[in-house]
Amino acid sequence: MAHGYAGCTGGNCGIASCWANYGDCDGLVANGCETDLRTSVTNCGACGNVCPPVANGTPACIGFGYCGATYSISGRVTGAVRQGVIMVLERPRIGTITTTDATGRYTFSGLGNTSYTITPSLPGFTFAPASLSVSVSSSDVTGQDFIAAHQAAGTFTATGSMTSARVTHTATLLASGRVLVAGGWTYLRSCDEVYQSTAELYDPATGGFHTTGGMTVGRASHTATLLPDGTVLVAGGYTATGPTTTAEVYDPATGTFVATGSMTAARVAHAATLLPNGTVLVAGGGPATAELYDPITGTFTGTGSMIAGRGSNTVTLLSSGMVLVAGGGPATAELYDATTGTFAATGSMTVGRAAHTAALLPSGLVVVAGGGPATAELYDPVTGTFGLTGSMSVARLGHEATLLPDGKVLVEGGSTGTSVTATAELYDPTAGTFTVTGRMTVPRQAHTATVLPSGMVLVTGAPPKIVRQPPSADYCTTDEAQSAELYQP
Repeated sequence: MAHGYAGCTGGNCGIASCWANYGDCDGLVANGCETDLRTSVTNCGACGNVCPPVANGTPACIGFGYCGATYSISGRVTGAVRQGVIMVLERPRIGTITTTDATGRYTFSGLGNTSYTITPSLPGFTFAPASLSVSVSSSDVTGQDFIAAHQAAGTFTATGSMTSARVTHTATLLASGRVLVAGGWTYLRSCDEVYQSTAELYDPATGGFHTTGGMTVGRASHTATLLPDGTVLVAGGYTATGPTTTAEVYDPATGTFVATGSMTAARVAHAATLLPNGTVLVAGGGPATAELYDPITGTFTGTGSMIAGRGSNTVTLLSSGMVLVAGGGPATAELYDATTGTFAATGSMTVGRAAHTAALLPSGLVVVAGGGPATAELYDPVTGTFGLTGSMSVARLGHEATLLPDGKVLVEGGSTGTSVTATAELYDPTAGTFTVTGRMTVPRQAHTATVLPSGMVLVTGAPPKIVRQPPSADYCTTDEAQSAELYQP
């Protein structure tokens, strides 16, 4: 029986007694003690006790049968978009979400007397004001309005925050258009590093993150590669016990990670790329060896060795099907031939680079940038040589570079050698130059940048912010490491 105990009286089945705080207010045996006397406005504390009307609010039964009042906050979004705007109402330790209707209106109800913050969000739009602080004081609050505008080209705007702070993690665009964010380091207030086994999904439609199944082990500085069947291979990286050979596969259909075959060598800050035959080449991260993952058998096997050991190197699949492996310490580069399983030297870069970026351009050339200096260079697969191109505005290391739909390359963040930067710039292959674009909302290094189906770029994660408070010990805050933002080309 619902919320009560059955009994037999005079040969008839009935309700012997109700649980505490519940009552049989409709007299029907079939639904038991159906009324919660703690919250029912018409049966507050006892059946038939109706809470009276209140001025400027809504009658409410406020716990343990006491009548009181709750209030609402309402408003409207106008401008470039109205329906479907995500409205977030926050007060200390509590958050509530609603969306605007077809006319842009929204309402938060059932509120008590306190202060709140309302923040609208929707990918591709900005709002004025960005947020509103509202105090409820024994009266409904109306007129909390916002004006929406399309996000200006060349700008970054904040999107929903991740469920966990992360750096040196991975972000992989799935076939559904969502983005899988996995692993990385998070930081305690003491600034101690913690390896993340958690993962989450970003939904471009709502601009929000939500958790998905966790990895089998916490890892950072690993790789994540989208496989032909839509699953994601996660391999290597640092774990609590050191560099690992382990790997696992994420299945978006089930939202779970499952262990797969282990690599032949432990690797950290290595690189991986999907080959045209459906296997995955994994190279660098310490040893000079390389290996192939076969999704059909779920196993790794060794392939030809590189001419040099590399870490924080890049691998780039060329138009020909060959793979360019560059930097990671030395200035040398080499080509992997999947048909023969061998590496062969190619032209060297103009300078040694590590934690740099390499982006394949529509022309078939590869632009390699940063990794210490501000210089950049182009690799020509036809001649097998590197040549300098325009330099970036600042030196960068641990930054990201992303090919945009218009053929330009977005480069953002990284360390300049003296600090982590929020600056960003665009490389124009036609002009061979970098031009400064909008700044990120926070400085970032060892973050991720992922082009979404809309053409916008999702940027996630950052190092922790160290707060110095002599003579007390320093401590870390992770709001920036948990943040994410969108770039509008």
